[in-house]
Amino acid sequence: MKILIILVISGISAYYLFKLGLYIYRPFLLSKLFRNINSEYCNLLVNLDRDINSAVASLEEYKSSYKSPNSDRLAELQENIDRAKAFKVHEQTANEKLIRLRERYIDNPKRLSESIVVYSKYLSTKIRQRHESNVFTQALITNAMSIEEFNNSAKETVIILEECERKLDIFLEN
Repeated sequence: MKILIILVISGISAYYLFKLGLYIYRPFLLSKLFRNINSEYCNLLVNLDRDINSAVASLEEYKSSYKSPNSDRLAELQENIDRAKAFKVHEQTANEKLIRLRERYIDNPKRLSESIVVYSKYLSTKIRQRHESNVFTQALITNAMSIEEFNNSAKETVIILEECERKLDIFLEN
């Protein structure tokens, strides 16, 4: 009987010590997660800036190489620049959602951790999408992949990204 009481008391005390450890460690873990997310976000912004600079360089190169450039080609190149800028604005908006969620749920660690996980998945999927797009484009060019496979993989990634954004919007609404 005494052994049972000792086991119960030690189990309860171990549980509360574990909870106390988690309570103390939580701010450090959240800080680490936000640093990781911020570094991934910065890498994504660098890639998006590189895309914008590449599109601008293509436009300038086209303008300088032809004395009378084709207006359709100029419009297409300008559209590429606008699209790259829109992608960057979209990513900045998604990051602002996380910042607002961080401020809103700082006292609710469960909701904060859910939003961190969703945004982290969003960022990792976005980075993976950028990497896979290069690989799949090369596979498409070399006929190692069919256009249907290319479209299906792109649709799957877009569905994951839209789902993550939808969850972030739900967290903001609540």
